[in-house]
Amino acid sequence: MFRLHPPLFIVHVPVFLHQLGDISAENAMLKGKIASLKDYLQSAELETKASRETIMRLVSESEREQRTATKFTLEVDNLRVVGTQC
Repeated sequence: MFRLHPPLFIVHVPVFLHQLGDISAENAMLKGKIASLKDYLQSAELETKASRETIMRLVSESEREQRTATKFTLEVDNLRVVGTQC
């Protein structure tokens, strides 16, 4: 007697649905990782910007202090010259 088998796609539907669930879970996990990495990147960019601003401020202060020190050195040298002339 001739026996009918169910179509192949019906047999594989549960397997397909299981794989679909796995892929969906992996997709959700990867979206979470992406969101986390975006947050980390934004935080790192803000920290980098703050560090850059701090460095620029310190360089400016250092240059200002160097000019002041040079000015005082010139004044001391001038006083020595004036003192030796008296």
